[in-house]
Amino acid sequence: MTKIIKLPVRGMTCSNCARTVKNVIKSYEDVKFVDVDLASELLIVEFEKNFNFKKAKQELSSIGYEILTKNVEIYIPMFDKNLENYLINESSILSYYYDFESKVLKLEISPLKDINDILRDIRELGYKAHLLSEGKSAFDIEYEERKKELNDIKRRALFSSILSIPLLLHEFSMPLHPIIQLILTIPIQFYFGLYFIKNAIKSLKAKNLDMNVLISLGTLSAFFGSFLHFINPQTFHHVYFATSGIIISVILIGKFFEERAKFKVFENLRNLYVQKPKKVIILDNNKEVEIDISDLKEGDIFIVKEGFLVPADGVIIEGEGYVDESAFSGEFKPVKKSKNDEVFQGTILKEGYLKVKALRVGSNTLFNEILKISRYAQREKSVLESLADRVSAIFTPTVVIFSIIVFIFWFIKANFEIALLKLISVLVIACPCAIGIAIPLVIAVSINKALKNGIIIKNSASLERANKIDIIIFDKTGTLTEGKLTLKSNIPYEHLIYLASIEKLNEHPISKAILNNYNGEFYEVKEFEYIRGEGIRGIVNNRKVIVGNRKLFEREHLNVNFDIGYYIEGYGAFELVFEDVIKENAKKLIDILKKKNYKIIVLSGDSYENVKKVCNELGIEEFYSNLSPFDKLKFVENLKEKGHKVLYIGDGINDAIVLSKADLSIAVSNALDIVKESGDIILIKSDIDGILKAFEISKIASSKMRWNLFWTFFYNIVLIPFAGFYISFHPIYSAFAMALSDIFVVSNAIYNWKIKL
Repeated sequence: MTKIIKLPVRGMTCSNCARTVKNVIKSYEDVKFVDVDLASELLIVEFEKNFNFKKAKQELSSIGYEILTKNVEIYIPMFDKNLENYLINESSILSYYYDFESKVLKLEISPLKDINDILRDIRELGYKAHLLSEGKSAFDIEYEERKKELNDIKRRALFSSILSIPLLLHEFSMPLHPIIQLILTIPIQFYFGLYFIKNAIKSLKAKNLDMNVLISLGTLSAFFGSFLHFINPQTFHHVYFATSGIIISVILIGKFFEERAKFKVFENLRNLYVQKPKKVIILDNNKEVEIDISDLKEGDIFIVKEGFLVPADGVIIEGEGYVDESAFSGEFKPVKKSKNDEVFQGTILKEGYLKVKALRVGSNTLFNEILKISRYAQREKSVLESLADRVSAIFTPTVVIFSIIVFIFWFIKANFEIALLKLISVLVIACPCAIGIAIPLVIAVSINKALKNGIIIKNSASLERANKIDIIIFDKTGTLTEGKLTLKSNIPYEHLIYLASIEKLNEHPISKAILNNYNGEFYEVKEFEYIRGEGIRGIVNNRKVIVGNRKLFEREHLNVNFDIGYYIEGYGAFELVFEDVIKENAKKLIDILKKKNYKIIVLSGDSYENVKKVCNELGIEEFYSNLSPFDKLKFVENLKEKGHKVLYIGDGINDAIVLSKADLSIAVSNALDIVKESGDIILIKSDIDGILKAFEISKIASSKMRWNLFWTFFYNIVLIPFAGFYISFHPIYSAFAMALSDIFVVSNAIYNWKIKL
């Protein structure tokens, strides 16, 4: 299938220009027809879907011709094959990309096409679509949509409950004429309860039987079945309009509590998002000018005044002050910041005045990365959640079949009226909604609890493994110690020049320790090479230089009697001695974990003496030194083969390979490295207390997920047969039982998150 599109072209001045543009486009595969109208400056192209328009546009731009297109963003909560087919076939759309994390559809379209026409088409296909204009984000729109839905359910629950009060009194021996019951039930069934019927129709169209199908089948059976009483009172002795109305009202109340819980979880993330400022003051020719945040560019100098939000990540070039970083660090005490310190978007300058050079703006900031990671983590599927999904997929059809069996049983044993009541009881009491929210709600709440404590849950699927952990492995440097090495060796100045020259190309703590002792010119470095877990080497001022551990020296066929050192061609090999400071609360952390009967092990690339000294002070008996990341990986894999469940805590970058293989991993982070971090859980601040908080949150989440899943399975296994075969069990009891199940699961997910440190 081909598409034809018209696009404005700028830069053409004569017929030769038009011919050039035409020939460039024509040279691409999958182009069926090209025409260029010089007078109207229009390019007309007929092409197939594989036409590389982006490359063609760049090629024309390089020779002075600009094809004009328009980029737009649309918030669409759902993306499927039908929508994709529309995007492929719509001639005015050149390219599209759907971001499943933010639910934003990014389009490149012809500027001759009115975006409102595309929006109308998408909405007519049945999708909710909102154009993201200036000042409005996907977060804002999703928040408005969720709030609108919550208020709608709240209104339905409230008014249907008011109408149900006389119906409920009727069930408790206050006579109510059948016609009055009918009048009260009609708005409940077909207006307030239309929520379930509409969703049931959607589910049936998608060939997916869910809670809405069960509720609709049950209540509509009660409603229309009641008309049989008017037809033949001898066969159907009573009307059950009250049953239908009460069931819908009670389930709407339960649904309201469920939706409110999910909304509150989302609202916490949204409240974090609204910390982002909309305007920013920049310096333009030494004058303060206010611009939209979207116009801020990397390298701009912006001003932060007392009480203002920091608009982007940057480095302070002038001024000082106290910055509240609690929005994402969990630290409520303002942090003093001065020249050369970094500040982050979303934090607040409580006191002072800052001039800041923007380093990361827009979607590249730490703040946005935290939001993106947290949103994505909520959409991941854990093993338990996948199990719940599989159960839900077969649950509703099974319940429907079982309800038919129950109906036949009671029809044979008793009569049609009792059989219908038992069928309704089974359909209503079944609770796939509780199965559906049992795990996702716990994950969402745990992510929010973690964020408030300066912790990012990057891989929610790992949370359920926290309760099985029996061995905790620590990296030493930067985890149990500050990671700020102090050089203790007395290095001759002529050696230091060589070491500083090569180390300035590296980011290891050893590099920083050496550079802190040098303040001078650098030699040229050639053939620089970083060998993971071993060290660095290169040619400095025409001399071979090596800095690293014993393994690197062995690789270079140099026999040494030290763990860490350096070699400079012409001078020889020498030992390097460093000192690191143990973190303030490290001893307390280790003592707490030992009391909880976890086995503690330290794996380090540092020298034996340094590792031994730290472990002796902390009371850790088992430790290993001079290990590369691959040695650590092998160690962890051996433990897992023996059946152990391992939590690894280390540097998110240097220990990435090990973190990815542990059952649960915590990366003690430098905030700037969050995007690069491996690890299931990341500490925004390198705070030792955060390790225990992160682990405890994981354990609580794991426990709640398992308890919720057990409850929903136990509830359905016990009560569905009970509702089907216990003669006195009325459908109204089923409604209350279903609502209570929802409320129980929601309450367990939300409350009692006390972190025991």
